[in-house]
Amino acid sequence: MNAQTGSGGMFRGWWVAIAGFLALVFTMGSLGGALPILNSTLEEELLWSRDSIAIGFAFFLIGAGVFSPLTGLLVERFGPRAVMSLGTAMLIVFVALLSMMQDYVQFLAIMCGVGAATVLVSIVPVQKLVTEWFVQSRGAAMGLAMAGGPLGTAIMAIVTSWLFPAVGFRTAFLIYAAFLAVTMIPLLLLMIRNTPASVGLKPLGAADAVATESEGEEKPAGGPGLVKSLLSPAFIFLFFLVLLSSLGTGAPPVHFAFLAKDQGFDLTAAAIVVAVFAAGNVLGTLFFGWLADRANKRAVISAVNILGAIAVGTMLIYGMLPLLLAAAFAFGLCWGALFALWPVFLSDQFGTGNFAALMGIVSLAVVVGWAVAPIVAGLDSGANGSYNLSFGIFAGMLALGGILIALVRLKPPRE
Repeated sequence: MNAQTGSGGMFRGWWVAIAGFLALVFTMGSLGGALPILNSTLEEELLWSRDSIAIGFAFFLIGAGVFSPLTGLLVERFGPRAVMSLGTAMLIVFVALLSMMQDYVQFLAIMCGVGAATVLVSIVPVQKLVTEWFVQSRGAAMGLAMAGGPLGTAIMAIVTSWLFPAVGFRTAFLIYAAFLAVTMIPLLLLMIRNTPASVGLKPLGAADAVATESEGEEKPAGGPGLVKSLLSPAFIFLFFLVLLSSLGTGAPPVHFAFLAKDQGFDLTAAAIVVAVFAAGNVLGTLFFGWLADRANKRAVISAVNILGAIAVGTMLIYGMLPLLLAAAFAFGLCWGALFALWPVFLSDQFGTGNFAALMGIVSLAVVVGWAVAPIVAGLDSGANGSYNLSFGIFAGMLALGGILIALVRLKPPRE
């Protein structure tokens, strides 16, 4: 029996990555599929304007943004499992409250709470788990775990497009709160373990780790200190690149249902667009996570940004559902790839010692971009009757990010 695999023959870390995958299916992914359909439902049932609904999504991201740096620090202090348990409890409560909201102010407050809870239970702690369990095959493991978000989005987009009209969004969210309780609690108790050492193992490939920046291989686990990393030009530049990518990618997922509706398609077609986007997202996380272990990450991130820019531009060609679906799929590939690539690139550059804290700060750039972009798109749609101006700007931001990461190389600080 191999000491690294146990009696099952597979390294225990892969089961932890699968647990992270499932956690993202149940939490972040499910919300990602439900919220775009909820947006269209709120517009029709409560007669709220698109920019008002986009502000609600911005409050979701404000909650996420405030808690992102805190989540990183909590994960470093208490471990992913404890933080995910807290986030699960909060998410169950706030999803249940979402079903009971009576006015717009309550909607904003609850969305802020949902955002905070989602951060605690999803990306940063799951990414920390992967970096702790894997040195070898880290990109593939990260891609596997991150694929849970888009898969949950694809499933929930279809489910909610049927469930909301059938039982109403209020009952639907009560069902979802119960679903979270019966899925996440066993997952946290039975599958998630913070580190290999907690079960007498080492990270996969730890004995063979070699620091080789040019090949994108693993640096020493500790890396430079937290403050030194945060103040370094390399980290500030990375933060700016992530912000550009987030601004470029933040609006379409929120406005897919509106975009499809404006082009003359019904709610079912809108759900299919969201599902196709999510399918591309799943493939993007898996394929580009695998590719991250084998190719130059800068070149891959650059190419992915350019692909995203083309996809966003293509969405502005109105009235052709196959073209919109193709653009949504390509955009999904881009979205999923960046989810898998940024954390691996960060750990390569700065080591794993302060990964969660650094990723929490980087996640702040993500949520700022995702908060601002949907509002800008909503204002553009309301003022101009289309998304041409805002989506054109977003495509330009993605292209700029792709060019900058390919051309500008700043060395990260050393220990």
